[in-house]
Amino acid sequence: MDTPIAARMVRGVVVRLIAAVAASFAMDRLQAAVAALSSSDDEDEDSKPATEQAADAIAGAATGAKVPDADKPLAGQAVHYAL
Repeated sequence: MDTPIAARMVRGVVVRLIAAVAASFAMDRLQAAVAALSSSDDEDEDSKPATEQAADAIAGAATGAKVPDADKPLAGQAVHYAL
C-alpha cells in the first residue's frame, strides 16, 4: 500500500528537522573543542564567538545594555539557533 503524500511530506520535514538539530549540536561541540584548544587568558571582544557578539549587539539595540557575561553562552546559542 502506498503512503499518502501528506504523510511522506510530514515524515520528510521531521527527519530534516532532527538532522538539522543534530548537525547544529555537533557543530557547536566541535567549535567549543577548538575554542578550548586555542583559548587564552586575555580574551578581548574580538576573540569572543560571533554569535555572542551578535547577541550583545541585539541586546544593546533593544535594551541599551549588553548581555551579562554569565548569560553570553546561552545568548550566543539563541542567536545561533535563530539563524
